[in-house]
Amino acid sequence: MILLADKWRKWRVSISIGEETNEVILYDTSRASLIFSSRFLSSLKMLIAKYPHYMSGEIIKKLLSPEDEDYSGFSVFMVMCIFKKRVAVRVGKIHYFLFAILREGGVELIGVSDEKITDKTFLEAIGIIIDSPDNVQSLIMAL
Repeated sequence: MILLADKWRKWRVSISIGEETNEVILYDTSRASLIFSSRFLSSLKMLIAKYPHYMSGEIIKKLLSPEDEDYSGFSVFMVMCIFKKRVAVRVGKIHYFLFAILREGGVELIGVSDEKITDKTFLEAIGIIIDSPDNVQSLIMAL
């Protein structure tokens, strides 16, 4: 198992839901080079259309890189997920995953909310999101 997060490098994401604005701190994972095919994004969009507890919205207001550069205009999305109790004991209850959309069509994981997440736990969480939506309490794809 490999730790994905660099706890010294942090992304700062300002999100706005309704009248409330919050900042989410995510740990950089760019050194892990976890890249997924464009099918991952397509599957996520299909699930959002199919399941009412999977939602999307343009709620990312500002994105600052670990170098404090403004990435707000870049092609990114963040998956905010709450897992149901029966799987949360394995993967954790709440996760935020930040992805960059690559020019080549895939997506790369660039940030996570859990500084101690391993590659195994991350891949299991993504598997649950895609293959077992009934084990997800709620999911927001933040654009």
